[in-house]
Amino acid sequence: MFLKQLSTYQQYHQKFFTKITHLIGVPLIVFSLMIVFNWVGITIHGVGSAPLTWLVIVFLTAYYCLLDWQLGLITGLALLGLAMISFFWLGIIPSHHSFYVFLICFIVGWIFQIIGHLVEGKRPALTDNIWQIFTAPIFLAVEIAFWCGLKQKLKWKLQEPA
Repeated sequence: MFLKQLSTYQQYHQKFFTKITHLIGVPLIVFSLMIVFNWVGITIHGVGSAPLTWLVIVFLTAYYCLLDWQLGLITGLALLGLAMISFFWLGIIPSHHSFYVFLICFIVGWIFQIIGHLVEGKRPALTDNIWQIFTAPIFLAVEIAFWCGLKQKLKWKLQEPA
């Protein structure tokens, strides 16, 4: 399943430039969404309340760990880092400042994504399958692992003809 998801995502992201634009754009978009998720509180009976951000991180990290536990943990830590920045810098109360940071990060993140796909000459993967949006963060972890010489077995499997 993981190999198929990565293979599909990789087909839309072949050029190094596109990968770099996504390395900037995806975290900006994720960060912007965490700002909004911080504004939404959830209550779990018998436990207490917390911003939605923390629940999203738990579920995404669990999902990513099911795909590949090492890359899942790395991606989860990256998500946690972005969440902590949004939480401690901007807080959980909506303000003009936090709204503008959200808006700027969201728009700039998508500009990077669009530029990458214009250079790539392919539309975003999410236009064919909206669920590909969840593959983007772990795909970045995969690419960074490859650049560092890690996960070579996975890299070879992705390069094998289907």
